[in-house]
Amino acid sequence: MSISDHITWYSERHTLHIDLSSLINTPITLILTSWNHPYGINWQLINDQEQIDEYYDDPFTAPYFPIWECLTDVDEYLNQIPKAIAVTLHQYRSDSFGMLMLLSQHKKLSNFYGKYWTPFWLIFRQAKCERWTQQQFVSVCESGICADDA
Repeated sequence: MSISDHITWYSERHTLHIDLSSLINTPITLILTSWNHPYGINWQLINDQEQIDEYYDDPFTAPYFPIWECLTDVDEYLNQIPKAIAVTLHQYRSDSFGMLMLLSQHKKLSNFYGKYWTPFWLIFRQAKCERWTQQQFVSVCESGICADDA
């Protein structure tokens, strides 16, 4: 049985629900918001009583989530991610989901990322190691330090 057998897409809410119960023998659902969600991509775990167990919107602490490997059958979700971003994020494997979260939550960074994806990743790694806030990261990317037209 594939993970895609346990996925439900709610287009009106821009959320993807993944029932993890059969995989971890606990009644848990992973809810991923999409690129077009008003708050960008974040995720939460809810238990069988619909109570939030954990909520994550911090891209710097996001664990590795193999989004392109796990969600191959969910085109409506994946097609919302700009193709240029999706293609280049593959190479930053362990940081790709955190960077995707950050880009979806601060879409104005997409232009900078599109032109300078490796410097973006290096700044992301530094921010992650030094525990920057998202606003600090955005400020550095917008400052022009890395590019003349960021």
